[in-house]
Amino acid sequence: MRGETLRADRVPLLAFLTHLALVTLTAVLTVRFVPSRTWVRPDLGGWAGWIVAPLAIWDGGWYAEIAGDGYGGRRERAAFWPLYPLLLRGAAWLTGAGVEVAGVVISNLALLVALVALHRLVRADLPGRVADRAVWLVALLPNGFVFSAVYTESLFLALSASSLLAARRGRWVIAVALAALAAVTRNTGLLVLIPLAALAVGQAGWRPGPLLRLAWPLALVPLAPAIFLWHLENLWGDPLLPMRVGAHWDRHPTWPWRSLWTGAHTALRAYRDWFTGGDLLPAPGEAPRLIGLPAVGVALVLLPRCWHHLGWGYTSYAVACLLVPLASPAGYNGFLSVPRYLLPVFPLWVAAATLPISTGRWRVLLVALATGQAVLFFLHASGYFVA
Repeated sequence: MRGETLRADRVPLLAFLTHLALVTLTAVLTVRFVPSRTWVRPDLGGWAGWIVAPLAIWDGGWYAEIAGDGYGGRRERAAFWPLYPLLLRGAAWLTGAGVEVAGVVISNLALLVALVALHRLVRADLPGRVADRAVWLVALLPNGFVFSAVYTESLFLALSASSLLAARRGRWVIAVALAALAAVTRNTGLLVLIPLAALAVGQAGWRPGPLLRLAWPLALVPLAPAIFLWHLENLWGDPLLPMRVGAHWDRHPTWPWRSLWTGAHTALRAYRDWFTGGDLLPAPGEAPRLIGLPAVGVALVLLPRCWHHLGWGYTSYAVACLLVPLASPAGYNGFLSVPRYLLPVFPLWVAAATLPISTGRWRVLLVALATGQAVLFFLHASGYFVA
């Protein structure tokens, strides 16, 4: 059994190495052919300037700043949850490397763990072919370069998938501990409680006694984000600061269906302007709209398949992860960053992996996805906001 598991782990390892090679090559080519602008890429010397700098921009700058200075100084830092910058600070202190280098290393190690955990989790309930395809999809999603960047997506995917794998195997203490860490990785971290609760019901049924014995430790998970909010209360006098500082990015609460309408309307207009404008590349400000519409559309199409193959727990989790960013859009762009928020929502990609696609067409799809990832990463590192 152990030998079979190790052989199966070769698939996520190969997917990870392919992703890493693609990201590294694209980073080097971007630095070589796109002039460096310090407002876009940090000024790092040596090999880090070629590989790390393109991966340490946009939100990566915020995480590096928090790793160095904590949550004082700027209230807006409270929008970024603490586990990832704490790991950056610890790794930089232990190794003597810069926080940007530490971030890229941590993100890639987390991605490897995430792919292995996801592969094992899917194999526990679905055919091995579905597990193989799921990890390849995750590794080569068009905006999947973010998994290697100084962002939280790979860490959150590693923690959430590992937590659910532990619960699936009946190791609930480990599952709860990992879920607590996921809850302080990003603002949607607590949503992992939804599939965990579904697994508890699946193992214990609706019998009150056994279900309570399995599920009561889940009530401890919110203590982790509560500690972070308590820290913000002591620092700024406002424990709800993470919810308030979204206004800095013009994020305000609204109904999700309004975001769907606004996002679709502005995206279609952006496509029209791009196609009629005659330029090879869209205007930088239009890029988030152009990638947002297909990403949200794919997610909505996959939800029924998710329900059919994975059940109510994983589907409810995917729906909740989609609704949260749609309920707090950025100004006039209802889909800003939504494609990135969907990256670690693995039930969507597992559902996609169940599609009856022939081997030949599957390989063509992977090549197309990898090409898309290289193009989007090139744009990202060149100053376009596509994450």
